[in-house]
Amino acid sequence: MADELGGKGELTGIPCDVSKDSDVDNLFSEISKKYGGVDICINNAGLGLNATILYGNSKDWQTMLNVSNGTVKM
Repeated sequence: MADELGGKGELTGIPCDVSKDSDVDNLFSEISKKYGGVDICINNAGLGLNATILYGNSKDWQTMLNVSNGTVKM
């Protein structure tokens, strides 16, 4: 991606599991330290199961719901 920007801008990778509040808090803390804050944030996290509801298990179902629906923080 840095090559696509033609040397303009800066890329930073910060590991984050969006289903964990502590990871999301750390993500924004690191961004604030490095860049002073966030102007725009687009949440593009989603997870799907490769099983029908009859053959999936409750742990996988809850994980999918947590990532797909529970990752919005105000």
